[in-house]
Amino acid sequence: MKILLVQVNTKSAIDKTSHPHAGLAYLGAYSLSKGHETLAIDAKYEGMDNNTLLERIVKIKPDILGLTIRTPDVREAEKIALVVKNRIPGVITVVGGAHVTGLQERVLAECSYFDIGVIGEGEKTFCELLDSIEDKKMDLIEVKGIIYRRDGTIIRTAYREYIADLNSLLFPAWQLFPRGSDLSLFTSRGCPYSCYFCQRVMGQQVRTMSPRRVIAEIKRNIEEFSTRFLQIEDEVFGLNRKWIDAFLDLMLREGINKRVRWIANSRVNIADLGTYEKMKEAGCIGLGFGIESGNQRILNLVQKGITLEQASNAIKIAKMAGLQTHAFFILGHPTENRRTLRDTISLACKLNPYEVTFGIMIPYPGTKVYEMAKNGEGGYRGFHEDWELYTKHFGKGLELEELRRVTLERYQKQAYLEFYVRNFRLLDLLKIMRRYLQKRARSGDDKGPLEVEG
Repeated sequence: MKILLVQVNTKSAIDKTSHPHAGLAYLGAYSLSKGHETLAIDAKYEGMDNNTLLERIVKIKPDILGLTIRTPDVREAEKIALVVKNRIPGVITVVGGAHVTGLQERVLAECSYFDIGVIGEGEKTFCELLDSIEDKKMDLIEVKGIIYRRDGTIIRTAYREYIADLNSLLFPAWQLFPRGSDLSLFTSRGCPYSCYFCQRVMGQQVRTMSPRRVIAEIKRNIEEFSTRFLQIEDEVFGLNRKWIDAFLDLMLREGINKRVRWIANSRVNIADLGTYEKMKEAGCIGLGFGIESGNQRILNLVQKGITLEQASNAIKIAKMAGLQTHAFFILGHPTENRRTLRDTISLACKLNPYEVTFGIMIPYPGTKVYEMAKNGEGGYRGFHEDWELYTKHFGKGLELEELRRVTLERYQKQAYLEFYVRNFRLLDLLKIMRRYLQKRARSGDDKGPLEVEG
């Protein structure tokens, strides 16, 4: 069979990423291992508009079209599926990603052009699904972790356990994408924390690859794909101190630190100066921290599991270790008000990380915030499910009784302005403004907040 794996772009702007979509690369590896003709198009990575993407899909004429879906891209994926269904008789459309995992049966109920949905991790599920479609020896009901239609009824099959042994995963098929110098990498999957705003698609149980398995993948990326920069995509990197010590030792022993640079996301409550210094020596150039709020009551309410003191300490010691820091904040938490917003802006200015992102809260499906907003809890109002507007900078998501959307947007702009002005970083501010204006011009939005691309 001919398999085509696709990530669509946003509706009105062409988003670009520095590396291809890891999920498509993993699925592509398994499709290739089954002997299928496999192709992939990441419109965000290639900077491609959806009309051009559609033309390429129709020209390829796949037997199976696999679409990975983020919530803001659902409507565009639906439009593509509609045209593909009309122009390629017999094509089967399979959808997966965070939005599908969050809403499950609803995704197929709302779009008749999606045939099958994959819930959670897709590698094993996709393999069994391909076998079932090709050989018809296995009924779809036997494939765990999917939703599909039968005789007008949407059926959800049995729950599929998360992959316990990540060492068993095939290396991602990066050869399916145009070559670049940047790639992404997972060393673990899952997050043990319970933040109200997080979808946790990979589950709460942390599963970790062995340090040697990770090193082998990095070497392969360098030698086969000329990789010079890696983004470690773990939800929380460095949870296991023994593991990270072994991993960093291998990086240094094998000289990988001289061949590649990398960044990762971690948590402020596990910050350690010695570890950060060793990470720097091993080629790490930056760490991202989800601090989210400058108000301790808010942090406690959304179950972030950190303190303001830990946030300050983490940024401080990361800087001491010579690492660039990126702090992420959310405006519009449950019960948020002007005072708590001011606390967040003040903390960000005080910490002065290398980079900062202020995003407005989005109630992504599958999160606690989604349920709260839907039920009018936490002071939320104006809940809607216009998925195209579910973006942190240019969308029109929810608002609060004390903070109308226009007020949140004003604070978002003010946050960026204060951050750079109060820290005497006017050149950085000009760069951010230029980036924002370019983004606004592409999107056709003449009122969006300043954006930092992180």
